[in-house]
Amino acid sequence: MNYQPTFFDVAADLKRCIYASLSEGGFEDQNAKEFLNHALMIFKTLEATTNKQVLKIIKRSLHKAQDFKLDPQKRRENLLMAAVFLSF
Repeated sequence: MNYQPTFFDVAADLKRCIYASLSEGGFEDQNAKEFLNHALMIFKTLEATTNKQVLKIIKRSLHKAQDFKLDPQKRRENLLMAAVFLSF
């Protein structure tokens, strides 16, 4: 079986990261970290296939979502924004 990951897979992992970050551990929760890392890994392999303008928005959102200085709610908002743009 040759399954090729899609942007929908990245969006699903980002949403899973959001849900996992709502646990007591927040973004330090192991599941949140794994989902985010998996999403970023897949995204790296697919980023060359997307529109440059949309790619810029997604990258900016993902970068902000990884900033530990930001409020966790803002980080979740950035992850959700990236997931929405990846779903188009």
